[in-house]
Amino acid sequence: MVKNSLISLVVLFGLVGCASSPSKPPSSASQTAQPKPELMVPPDNQAHFYAQGFGESEQSAQQDALARIATRISVSVQSQTETNLSVTMRDGDEQVEQDFRNRVLTQTKAIDFVGVSLLDQQRNAGQVEVVVSVNRQALIQSYQNKLNQAQSQLRHDFELYKQTSLFEQLKNKPTIMQQSAELMSTLSVMQVLQPTYKPDAVISLNQTLYVHMSQQQQAAVFSIQADQNSQALAQLIEQQLTTENYKLSNTGANVRIQLSTQTSPMSVRTTDARIASLKMVNRDSQITVTDVNNRTVSTVNMKARGVSSESEQAAIRDTTAYSRLMQGKSIIEFLSGQ
Repeated sequence: MVKNSLISLVVLFGLVGCASSPSKPPSSASQTAQPKPELMVPPDNQAHFYAQGFGESEQSAQQDALARIATRISVSVQSQTETNLSVTMRDGDEQVEQDFRNRVLTQTKAIDFVGVSLLDQQRNAGQVEVVVSVNRQALIQSYQNKLNQAQSQLRHDFELYKQTSLFEQLKNKPTIMQQSAELMSTLSVMQVLQPTYKPDAVISLNQTLYVHMSQQQQAAVFSIQADQNSQALAQLIEQQLTTENYKLSNTGANVRIQLSTQTSPMSVRTTDARIASLKMVNRDSQITVTDVNNRTVSTVNMKARGVSSESEQAAIRDTTAYSRLMQGKSIIEFLSGQ
């Protein structure tokens, strides 16, 4: 449509010119400015993907062509991913399910291409136009290798993961879940490239990991012990644990949080009477997490200033600085100092 409009404008301006001046033979510049017919692009087949691309250079034109192939593949990958997720996630913890689903669906849709060949190119209307092909078998083999490597690595890391304490598993859950999500994404691409590929081993591994993480999430029972200066921090931690659907109990806890806080008065030199009247304290808090066997699995030191217009005790109870430190983090990330 753009090409036709451009040609029409050239013809129209030529007619107007004829009415006012004698006709002249077209210059070589005007001839080269006219767009050339676009290159022919073969349809995809069992051996190759094909695409046309445009860009300022040959490289950028090839990238444009590969992006078009990736877009075509990604439509099918998205559908296949949803199918794999429905098979993998059954009767699990709701929070784990949502986290896992989000991680899988937000995986990059880029395809790591191999077996790329430049079939044709030309400079057309100020741009480089190319036609490229991608060897399907080379791409399939590449993804088979990636899948084997990722599956082997996840099996190894999952075994190590299961040997750690419950709190350490909760802390490292995002890392192992990310590996699982990347494996799921690679599997979906592989299934689209080779529909006969049997996904049973990968699906089984992801199912086992998903069930284990759901069980650990539901099995965690927290308790909190805090000294007098740590009461405000303890209250915030309890609220966040409840928000994230963790259980709290003083009996039968398998994740035990101990809080201690040292305080010291703070003064500020200022001519502002309002600021001078405030009570301020420096608070050095330590968060210690122990497991069911009283083994320390995490220790975090934290500094937070308390401010109040009422009294020093009120400044110690001030939660503003703690809330800022907690903002944007899960409770496990906060407790482990991540």
